[in-house]
Amino acid sequence: MTKKKKKIIIISAISAAVIAAAAGTALWLLFGGHEHFMLSVRAKNATCTEDGNTAYWRCEDCGKYFSDSLGENEISLGDTVIPATGHHPQLVERVEAACTVAGNIAYWHCEGCDGNFADEGATQPLTEEQIAIAASGHAWDQGEVTKEPDCVNVGERTYICANCTQTKTESIAALNHDYSVTDYSETEHWKECSRCGDEENGSRAYHAFVADSSINACDCGAEIVYSQGLEYTYSAEDEGYMVTGAGSFRGQNLFIPQTYNDGTNGEHNVVGISATAFRYESALVFVRLPDCITKIEQDAFFYCTGIEVLSLPDGLERIEDNAFYGCQSLVQITIPASVSYIGEGAFAQCLSLQSATFENPVGWTGGGETVDFGDPAAAAELIIQGKAFSKEERN
Repeated sequence: MTKKKKKIIIISAISAAVIAAAAGTALWLLFGGHEHFMLSVRAKNATCTEDGNTAYWRCEDCGKYFSDSLGENEISLGDTVIPATGHHPQLVERVEAACTVAGNIAYWHCEGCDGNFADEGATQPLTEEQIAIAASGHAWDQGEVTKEPDCVNVGERTYICANCTQTKTESIAALNHDYSVTDYSETEHWKECSRCGDEENGSRAYHAFVADSSINACDCGAEIVYSQGLEYTYSAEDEGYMVTGAGSFRGQNLFIPQTYNDGTNGEHNVVGISATAFRYESALVFVRLPDCITKIEQDAFFYCTGIEVLSLPDGLERIEDNAFYGCQSLVQITIPASVSYIGEGAFAQCLSLQSATFENPVGWTGGGETVDFGDPAAAAELIIQGKAFSKEERN
């Protein structure tokens, strides 16, 4: 309520009204010796629970009420009252909650005051929290696998809500490979996944055959199949058999047995490969020699250009001149610690040879100089040059 004081000398009622309109909500009026100080009270609407009032004027000095700003129509305060309207609630029906949407109980709502009540008489007010029925949430079933995972791809499980039939999916982790299966060929073995058959990187290796009294086999389960049709000669000096030629053998994989029996001299170890035994046998790819062989003579595998894998035996002592000359497909060799002599040109012209691993790289001499075979790549370069190397005393 704003007060603005203006002292006015009234000449006539009409002049006073004009002055009052110009002055605003507070006027000084002079009537019969009494000076009114008129305050304006604005109209206020009634609510459901509170009375309102019409607009009126009141003199601050004498306390009288007037319906007009000139103070001509005196009224009582009760004449200004607009009675409270009272609540007029409307029923709001119950709405059941859904999985993701809240519901509400049945209640009464008054538009006049925006109030909510439990009864039609509007005597029991309710809060929003009391009205609301919380969303129930989904009732998911146990789910069904709709896409099986495999070793590299994730799977999928689909769930259905029992209340609303909405679906959701979850990923099932890939199984990853299970390299628990060993498979093998005639010359190699490797690990495979038990589920998809994928081959494990780096698992492929050549058979390492272990001999016993009845069978030669690799730890992987592969059983050696000895090459048939080879030619042998018994050496009384060496007290064993020498392989002298391929005979009728025409395979790619050469597996020489540990023992042989020619029917005359009895069963003895196979102790060596004779000179030129497999000369120019270019069909050979894999050569595996038994540990009882101690020597490979001159030109034994001369120009066997197809040999890719050479398994030299642990008991080998001498590799004579040109024994593996021109084996152009040979990439890697391992020289056992038992070897004490490598003849001139033994691995000359093995142009693909990249690595020569010496199990005992020290103590070698070649061309009158001490030779260090500690570096497989450097060792390969040296032996390809065709020099003879010896080791008088093994460490």
